[in-house]
Amino acid sequence: MQWSRYNLMWESPAGGSLLYNSLSNTFAAAEPPLAAELAKIQANPDAYDFSHNPALLLQLRRAKVLVEAGEERDLLNLSLLKRNLDCLRHDVLGLTIVPTLACNFRCTYCYQQHKRPARMTDAVQTQLLAFIQRYQVYGQLKFLDVSWFGGEPLLEFDRICRLTDEFLALEVPYTGSMVTNGYLLDKERIAKLEDLKIKSIQITIDGPEEIHNRRRPHAVKGDSYAVIMANVERLLERWSGHLSLRVNVDRNNREKFFEIRGRLQQLFPGKNLEIYPGIVQDSPRNNPDTPCECSTPETDDFLLEVYRQSPDGDGVNLYPHASPCMAQRRNSFVIGPEGEVYNCWHDVGNPDGVVGSIFPDQEWNYTLLSRYMVGTEVFADENCRQCLFLPRCSGGCPHFRARSLFQGEDFNTCLWIKSRFTEFLELRYLKERRKNSTITSNQGG
Repeated sequence: MQWSRYNLMWESPAGGSLLYNSLSNTFAAAEPPLAAELAKIQANPDAYDFSHNPALLLQLRRAKVLVEAGEERDLLNLSLLKRNLDCLRHDVLGLTIVPTLACNFRCTYCYQQHKRPARMTDAVQTQLLAFIQRYQVYGQLKFLDVSWFGGEPLLEFDRICRLTDEFLALEVPYTGSMVTNGYLLDKERIAKLEDLKIKSIQITIDGPEEIHNRRRPHAVKGDSYAVIMANVERLLERWSGHLSLRVNVDRNNREKFFEIRGRLQQLFPGKNLEIYPGIVQDSPRNNPDTPCECSTPETDDFLLEVYRQSPDGDGVNLYPHASPCMAQRRNSFVIGPEGEVYNCWHDVGNPDGVVGSIFPDQEWNYTLLSRYMVGTEVFADENCRQCLFLPRCSGGCPHFRARSLFQGEDFNTCLWIKSRFTEFLELRYLKERRKNSTITSNQGG
């Protein structure tokens, strides 16, 4: 028996001995008597006599704190196999559809540097439906999930309605979502959301009114905050779906996140609403606010403070979890308004990011496709293979990881909270202890 290399045990002022294992994603606290026994086990697992406490052995084996020789390698291989099988599923199709690259906003930090006022035509709509039908025959499609993106998708609301009618006619279980700036989400469009099967919407509010209006102005009408907030209020009254309010933060506005979150929570108590920060990572290089992007230490400080000020940790999830990005899945595509296909939202509008086309006579860029799907594989990275968090990490954003690996750009794709992880777990422990008075273990998701 061996003490797992993926254990992290330390003495914490907050709760004595704390133990985390990344193989099982288990976090536990040990009272002093148990902590003393764990120290003996760590020193020499094979010499420890478990006969007086076989339940402890069972717990440590179940949590992968103790492992057999070679077991960790097999568990990592099994994890990789499961993830690959998930990425290669053919019975589910996830599409992010960009009906237009046009946008009615001029956000200072927008990463879509290749804006063109392209809009989807009837010919592209016809080919999009044919693309899905080909996939339906090939993949025995059992579920279709569509996210409407842009540009600003509501500029092409009629196109969204016509496409949705065609999707529903396929007689395949279907659900939709939308990322919108919310300016055009008036009562007429809200009234149609249920028929469009749109179950979730993301809208960005970048702080109190003055700050939001400076960062996210309407291209023609200037200030946008009041219109968006009126639409949000109407939406939450008349629509049954889940609303995410994202606050894009950098050095300019991060301290205002707490103010706007508190204000929104007071305005919309009890609603199906999530308010969370989005870290500005890759705004255009010619953006005068580029130096205001948060560095990793600043990001860690900010996220820890968000977690600290959240009674239940809402608004930010720092617990490690490994989940493939859509860019690494064979069944997920971003469809541009001219029928071009991308792997990633970040590439929308950039000709260099096109991997293929919904038109059957067009060639695909399998080199770029392979860079996203397998070239960013964290298990193939020797540095990552030595990391405690390997079992719970997908290597960070595949877009930034690919740019680091294949274009030589400098992006840190490690877990943001990696260097402050014990501090986060101590905060988590204190929250759980206040909630439950005692804590023995906490299985992460």
